[in-house]
Amino acid sequence: MVTQAFFEDIQPQIVKELQASQQSIYVAVAWFTDNELFEILCKKAKNNISISVLILNDEINTREDGIDFNLLRDASGEVSLIGSKEEMMHNKFCVIDNKTVITGSYNWTWKARLNDENITITKDNAELASDFITEFYRLSKKYTGSTTSIDINTIIKRLEIIKNCIAIQDYDDILYQTGKLKKIIENRLPEKERIEIWQILKSIDQKAYGEAVRLISDIINTHSKLTIWIDPEIQGLQLEIKALSLQISSLEDELADIEKGIHEFEVQHTQQLGALILKILFLKRSLAEKQIKQDPLNEKVQKEYEEAKADEEQYKGTFQETINEHIQYLDDEEEKELKTKFRRITKLTHPDLVDKQFEKEAAELFMKAKKAKDKNDLTTINEILEYLEAGEPFKLKHETINQIDALRSEAKRLRFVIEELLKKIITIKKSETYQTITKISDWKEYFAETKTKLQKELERLENLKHAE
Repeated sequence: MVTQAFFEDIQPQIVKELQASQQSIYVAVAWFTDNELFEILCKKAKNNISISVLILNDEINTREDGIDFNLLRDASGEVSLIGSKEEMMHNKFCVIDNKTVITGSYNWTWKARLNDENITITKDNAELASDFITEFYRLSKKYTGSTTSIDINTIIKRLEIIKNCIAIQDYDDILYQTGKLKKIIENRLPEKERIEIWQILKSIDQKAYGEAVRLISDIINTHSKLTIWIDPEIQGLQLEIKALSLQISSLEDELADIEKGIHEFEVQHTQQLGALILKILFLKRSLAEKQIKQDPLNEKVQKEYEEAKADEEQYKGTFQETINEHIQYLDDEEEKELKTKFRRITKLTHPDLVDKQFEKEAAELFMKAKKAKDKNDLTTINEILEYLEAGEPFKLKHETINQIDALRSEAKRLRFVIEELLKKIITIKKSETYQTITKISDWKEYFAETKTKLQKELERLENLKHAE
């Protein structure tokens, strides 16, 4: 499984994922006005890819000069209008080929391209995709009464009929019932269940009736144990919390990547230029100190001296902390491994996601992993991940909460955590250091040019001092 957050060029990322689809696309968003995304769905539908869309029944989606969703219906796609924004999952979502899930704050509109939005893309996670498809059909059934949402009990009943037909050797009815079953399950079941049914159908086509009966019995026995009814709203909230938790872990990964880049830059900056900067700050403070002696009542001169003194003292502290710090060198493959393993650690230890009883230990491991990542310490990252995966992993909040009020409260809390993370990421991206780093194409060249400028400044200050 790979999970990644995106803050920029979101629409092109969605385009890329949609264009790669080969089987099915499920879309549940509040508003849909992006013609480019819509045209991709229409083309995919014409190429026999199953397309299902849920949007709000409001003036934005239904205005006369907006998208003509009948074009998608004419291409054999499905579009359903639902009646309540409040009931739509907080995270808009899209499921592609039963294994890729896109969630986040991004509506499929032109306006959304201009907003501060984000999405999280999770790939190769059939279980999560299955959960979202189930939620899609729950919403669809709730508002449209659509029978496209397949109740597994309907499948079980049909399988029992086929099993009985085999038992009485009614081959004509076997063909009739399997034909009905094929139509029912086509693109309507999560991948795992669909594969199980197709194995049965394949056995029947090959006249391996004994194998077919065995497979049918296995499915019936498995699902007969799952008789406890769960409130659909609870299931929806649990899925929303799971999605929000994934979003938090991906945002933390993004934040860690940004902070790591800044840390590496600052360490190299100090180690390559720090000695020069200290000399410059010393001279500035010395020159300001001389001016005070010449004009002790001048408030402006006094202020300049205090600022120069504070700058020197502050940088001395930073210099001492950083000058001997060692950041290991990683090649591209090792860097990729570091990122991947840190992301796995984040999902298992993030203090906002683990159950309360594990918060302290999880937080300690999470911070240890962040420090190791900053130093490119792949050895420590491996040790932490091995420790986590060798024993019992920390229980996550979304796995332990099952009361509806507690689930609503947890979803609200996680949305607040996401807002705070986004604010922090946006603030850092607007910082002078980050803006400087993003404009540098070659760090080696940048440090060489900056060193030349600092040497000229040092010479200028030394000349001033000698002139006095």
